[in-house]
Amino acid sequence: MGVLTFFMKHHLLFDPKICVSGAAGGQEVLDGEAAAFETGKQIAIYGGVLLTGATNGIPYIAAKGAKSVQGQVIGFSPAHSMLEHQRKYRLPLDHHDTVFFTGYDYAGRDTLMVDLSDAVVHVSGRLGTLHEFTSAFERHKVIGVLLNSGGMSDEIPHLLEIAHRGRGRVVMDDSPKALIEMVIAELAKPT
Repeated sequence: MGVLTFFMKHHLLFDPKICVSGAAGGQEVLDGEAAAFETGKQIAIYGGVLLTGATNGIPYIAAKGAKSVQGQVIGFSPAHSMLEHQRKYRLPLDHHDTVFFTGYDYAGRDTLMVDLSDAVVHVSGRLGTLHEFTSAFERHKVIGVLLNSGGMSDEIPHLLEIAHRGRGRVVMDDSPKALIEMVIAELAKPT
């Protein structure tokens, strides 16, 4: 039985909240752009609610992908208010159904977003992506790593190896569709 068939027969009793983590700027965005769009789209196709850091780059592109198939997108801003979000941080608001203004700056926002996610998917990424990965790993979250998307995502397999802590609930693939299927299947497993 394929994962999609399994999902349709034994669907989760909730709409999974899946965060996409990735670089907000730099070459890593260019490396992961197509993959980010497809990842956001696949999360929506599988009935997930996409969570992002309400930022530029990979998360923003994933939000566009989810919205391309009428998916639901929730953003978590580092700012205290919409005005601060736009003026101080210079971050977008479009392609999100709701944006929560956390007032926690970037590191605090990341931790809150990971806590409220059922799974975190990493596409490309830089140092903030590593922070979100370790936060999710320590909280025993389901983690998807999109291999060959550039940046930090390509380093995570090596980091897991040298950390000697096992793989936790980490799944990896180089196809956005296959990765989201794996994440959904992992979420359906009893913990």
